[in-house]
Amino acid sequence: MGILAFFCALLLLLNGVILTVKSGFFQFKHLGTVFKVTFKKLIKSNDLKGFKAMALALGSTIGIGNIIGVTQAVIIGGAGAVFWMLVSGFAGMIIKFAETYISVEDARANNRTSGGPMYVFYNKLKGVYKKFGSLFAFVCILASFTAGNIIQSKSIYRFAEIGFRIKPLFVTLLIVPLLLIIILGKDRLYQNFSAVFVPLMSFFYVGALLIIISGNVKNVLNAFYSIFSSVIGFKPIVGGFSGAVISNAIRVGIMKGLFTHEAGMGSSPIAHACAENADPFTQGCWGIVEVFVDTVIVCMLTALAVLSSPIYLSGFLNDPFELICSIFENTFGGFGIKALSISACCFAFASIIGWSFYGIKAIEFLADSLIIKRIYIFLFVLYVPISLLISDDFAWIVTDLLNSAMLIPNATFLLCYGTDAVKPLSRIRNVLEINIR
Repeated sequence: MGILAFFCALLLLLNGVILTVKSGFFQFKHLGTVFKVTFKKLIKSNDLKGFKAMALALGSTIGIGNIIGVTQAVIIGGAGAVFWMLVSGFAGMIIKFAETYISVEDARANNRTSGGPMYVFYNKLKGVYKKFGSLFAFVCILASFTAGNIIQSKSIYRFAEIGFRIKPLFVTLLIVPLLLIIILGKDRLYQNFSAVFVPLMSFFYVGALLIIISGNVKNVLNAFYSIFSSVIGFKPIVGGFSGAVISNAIRVGIMKGLFTHEAGMGSSPIAHACAENADPFTQGCWGIVEVFVDTVIVCMLTALAVLSSPIYLSGFLNDPFELICSIFENTFGGFGIKALSISACCFAFASIIGWSFYGIKAIEFLADSLIIKRIYIFLFVLYVPISLLISDDFAWIVTDLLNSAMLIPNATFLLCYGTDAVKPLSRIRNVLEINIR
């Protein structure tokens, strides 16, 4: 598993480097342009379609990985893992642009309201390689049960118990009917729910993190130092560690980053391709915003809250759930655990919603049958309580395997075709040049 994870990390980095260079370092030089193309356009024209698609995709990415995944990455990979998580985020911005651009362009060219890598593979690849579309869709369905359901559901149950002593039966009775109402609704219900829910829960969680960091501000500079010293080698040299320390930080940081922002996996483009009348460039920019918010803001603030906390610095807690709960309790008292539990449950629930959407779209690609979709929805919802029977270690192993199975074909495709989507970006000089084709 370690070799596969390291291979995926290198594949993701290779894509990021190539696409960044070919785009003229677009995500670095024109990040302001990206926000103008997206939010300024949203405010001026009141066009919510692109924003709703981004919110749906962001809801699936901002999940338990931003809380537990980041905390676990710090515990396992050390502070250096945070640096590589950020690297995966900045690389992921241009990767997300490319895969989103390609999927939206393909959907519009073929007059479809659905899209994603499965359609792109089928339309752009030849011969036997067309079957990669069906394979991707099948793996996406499996991943919706693991990364999108089991991991998230287990976290909801655990945080409901930690924060409010609510038993699994009552949690099940609460979230299962709500899931059914949203999942059985039309695509617009998914997007409207995410457009309201995702920004609210993100602001709430980020606000709490900023309070925690401000309370430990004296440790923040040391936290930054530990992040970069672990990467450039000072800490391993002084401590006498081997290169395996840095290797582990790269693997853990990038793979945990992948679990949160999903760039290169091909999942988010499924949501972006469903935005009505959206142009590929604008949706690609929304993809950049998605990764920036998820990784550079939410994940980085979570990491700083952990690294600057006296609880983490004491070194006594190695369980990510116990560690992050103790950090919130240390700042907010008993209310902190409840606030964290609410945030975590909301994040996880939004991820379940987003991944159910991806699973249904993958089902539609394979067999657009109402009966099959109903069977999928029944099984998907059933896996919420079933998650209680599955061990954490097994769930994470299967999740990483399926994430890798989605990443490898999609990232390989981007190595071959992604440059066509990003090359015109190198010619952009100002926000008015949005028609890059």
